[in-house]
Amino acid sequence: MKRIFISLLAIAAITISCKDPNNEPQQGNDDTTDVISDSIIVNVSHEVSNKNVLIEEFTGVACPNCPAGHKVVSDICAEFPGRIFPINVHCTSYANDTYTTKYGNNIAALSELTGVPSAAINRHLFSGKSAIAVGRGDFKKCSQQIMNEKAPLNIAAKAVIDKTTRHMSVAVRMYYTENSAKAKNKINIAILQDNVYGQQSNMNNNPDQVVNGKYRHMHMLRDLILGQWGKESSPTTQGTDIYQRYEYDIPEKLGTPNAIKAVLDDLKVVVFVTESTNKEVLNCCEAELILK
Repeated sequence: MKRIFISLLAIAAITISCKDPNNEPQQGNDDTTDVISDSIIVNVSHEVSNKNVLIEEFTGVACPNCPAGHKVVSDICAEFPGRIFPINVHCTSYANDTYTTKYGNNIAALSELTGVPSAAINRHLFSGKSAIAVGRGDFKKCSQQIMNEKAPLNIAAKAVIDKTTRHMSVAVRMYYTENSAKAKNKINIAILQDNVYGQQSNMNNNPDQVVNGKYRHMHMLRDLILGQWGKESSPTTQGTDIYQRYEYDIPEKLGTPNAIKAVLDDLKVVVFVTESTNKEVLNCCEAELILK
């Protein structure tokens, strides 16, 4: 069973002074603010910045063109390090009921995809497109467009996992550098898993992910710990500073209905904020992950 606890601090744009576990002062400045809660410190910039990119790639083990799509995303990540955060969503009939979750088909429906491989790039409807989902030939171009847009908020996160109890604490920090278009936004937290070895049609089209005849699936969606569409967050006005912390017990197996062994060392946590429509990812980040 998973257990989620939420704490919220929403304040105006001020500087916060607090102490770290060693009683040394942590002082914010004009660019960042430090917050500590039970030894989890999250720093977030107050400077205006461009959006990072969330690529929700729709895929499946029976999809013959998907390894080529995976390679495109891997190449984009390598070209723009620290700016691209991919989530592989196994869904549609091409998934063969393997690695799917209860969330995947709903995300796919939101994107109005017509086939795989395809991807929702920040869940944005690009000019000239009839659906949010775009084909792999557009992955890079659409990602570059998003990276050139100003983000209304900055986001940072840190996740701490106790390897003995399998308990995870996720601290999220957001700072609005301008007013959001919506009065309420939604915070989403995705748990991903790397290094899942298994089958994949046409795996040799992405040889970098083939190991001893098995395909090495990466950043595979396993859970959304705040539910299908996340949790509402407000206010969303310029200068708002929000700190939230979530508690989650990691089960031995992750991913309903097709669970796999949850290997703690292979997990990632990606945090993203959408508008209240569940579309338009305003910004995203990968949480710093600490195992202790």
